[in-house]
Amino acid sequence: MCLQLSSRGTLSSRNCFESLTTICEMDCTNKDECERPDNEMDLHHGRWSAFFYEENDSGKPFTEAQETCQTMNSNLVVLHQLRDSWGLNYVAKSHGGANREAYIGLGALTVSSPCSPQGGCPGLKWLDGTPHEQKVVHWETTTNGSTSVECFIMKHFYGPGRETYKIIGVNDCHKKRAFVCVSHCLRQRCPIPRFLKKAKNTWTYFNHVEGDKVK
Repeated sequence: MCLQLSSRGTLSSRNCFESLTTICEMDCTNKDECERPDNEMDLHHGRWSAFFYEENDSGKPFTEAQETCQTMNSNLVVLHQLRDSWGLNYVAKSHGGANREAYIGLGALTVSSPCSPQGGCPGLKWLDGTPHEQKVVHWETTTNGSTSVECFIMKHFYGPGRETYKIIGVNDCHKKRAFVCVSHCLRQRCPIPRFLKKAKNTWTYFNHVEGDKVK
């Protein structure tokens, strides 16, 4: 026999061959193999992160930003899953200076042809070597019709009645910009709560999205 959890919180015996909604228990304990890699890092959405803002002069050129992350046993933000962003959009919008920009961990030299909304970005990889997949990235990625770009940034735009973000290939990588360093490993493996914007009751939390995997 199996147990069914009712909406009132009570348990009752049921036939195990009956089709019911399942609840998965997840391991939310801290992982000893992922201790704080640097004293300047704090836990953010399950990973150790360090934030560098343009307005307080802690922003850096792209190469120096990546080197800073590497000394912290981390990397510039990479997006492997639908839930990933690690606060980079917030940093670009609120701490990315007058242009509202921040560096992101894409390897510009891996682009084999210009990015397009239909074809994605052929050959493009993240700095950790994994392929860039548009279907698991929240925002449009563009090289503005060129393959001759040196690095990528996230940029925040104010539009009529809404806000948008884009990941853009640029060549002024010597410019000091905001960035975020994120640890390679997860300290906690719980699903990250999100806001569901189209919920019936203003904003509603949900804990998982289709295609999201906990590693």
